[in-house]
Amino acid sequence: MIYSVDKETGTAYIITNYHVVYSSIATDKTATDGIINDIDVYIYGAEYVDYKIDAEYVGGSQTYDIAVLKIEDSQIIKDSDVMAVEVADSDEVIVGSKALVVGNAAGEGISVTQGIVSVDSEQITVSDGSSSNATTTSHRVMRVDAAVNSGNSGGGLFNAQGELIGIVNAKTSSSSIDNMGYAIPSNVAIAVARNIIDNCDNDDAISKKPSKASLGVQLAIKSSRAVYDGNTMTTRIVEDIVIYSVEEGSAAEGKLQADDIVKSISIGSVNKEVTRSFHFIDALLNARVGDTVTLTVFREVDEVVTEIQIEITLTAESFSQIN
Repeated sequence: MIYSVDKETGTAYIITNYHVVYSSIATDKTATDGIINDIDVYIYGAEYVDYKIDAEYVGGSQTYDIAVLKIEDSQIIKDSDVMAVEVADSDEVIVGSKALVVGNAAGEGISVTQGIVSVDSEQITVSDGSSSNATTTSHRVMRVDAAVNSGNSGGGLFNAQGELIGIVNAKTSSSSIDNMGYAIPSNVAIAVARNIIDNCDNDDAISKKPSKASLGVQLAIKSSRAVYDGNTMTTRIVEDIVIYSVEEGSAAEGKLQADDIVKSISIGSVNKEVTRSFHFIDALLNARVGDTVTLTVFREVDEVVTEIQIEITLTAESFSQIN
């Protein structure tokens, strides 16, 4: 997916899956740290060798299965009609809404399949399947019933308005299971991509991995329920998220307490009402050193529940590299 593009300079950032550019069986001659050295991209409608565009690997994360590529000074980009993708808030995706899968299925060129969102958020475990030493990774994904095939990885999942709601990355392969494809939610994919660009695409970068902040807290789901909205005629899962524990010496020590009910989190331009546990977790992907995290919590003191606003400024010690 084209995340951003500057037609005047012929520069573009591309989002794909980490597993698309990684090979566990590549040699030192063909790859660096498992990332393929020679990466070419093609624009839709010009998938011919004469139109290949050299792309540079900026960085990526196996944990989130997201990688960012960069194109610079490309005359093909300058002369093309390409545009950056429009991104929707994946937290607003409703189960049963239309989902369009766009990708290079079976390596036969760009194709589109249609279905619906079957599950708005779940965890899956993916194996790279490369050998007897195959590694497995857990991802938070959306499930769709649109056809997903080998080659769709890294392609977009779109809503009915043509806005990006996810990056397709996997499917369930079984003779007894049909139509279970998966996509990394756009909020996660874009946050990881921005993180990679900010941390890896500069002369001072010492790693090609993103970094994520930790406040040093463990979360727990106090309650979970389905809530029906009569105005939109939709049903959503709503969770009450509480602080289960606070790590000693962490950024949150002395500010957050066990049993605090988290209602919202704000980091820069990201403001989230926390009605699912992943809202809190995903928001921290947008944090950078020096940012202030503002939390609204409900805290019971002397049998009285009070709304409290808490600010936590993040230092370098709050961050760790994401593999």
